[in-house]
Amino acid sequence: MKRSPIRLVVSDVDGTLVTSDKVLTNATVAAVRKLGASGIHFAITSGRPPKGMAMLVQPLWLSTPIGGFNGGLLVDPAMEVLEERRIPDDLVAGIVAALTAHRDRKSTRLNSSH
Repeated sequence: MKRSPIRLVVSDVDGTLVTSDKVLTNATVAAVRKLGASGIHFAITSGRPPKGMAMLVQPLWLSTPIGGFNGGLLVDPAMEVLEERRIPDDLVAGIVAALTAHRDRKSTRLNSSH
């Protein structure tokens, strides 16, 4: 049997791997396990914190790192931190100011349209 050139599949969680109701379907579990049986690794990533994905480790037989906080925190399936990426302290104030200004502009536009 010819080996697939695909070695890894990475999936988002919400609305992709689980339904909009946060349900992991039997069909999805079967598909992910079939990947593993074919020698293709499977990994997940999300904007969620890693612990918010812990319930997927066992049913999906995950053995790969898990990317939480949009890749800002990588953990192993036992939830041990592998890598953490933080925003440098000297950038935080500027980011907060930019986000606040954006929110205020959006709020002003919405209020003026009524």
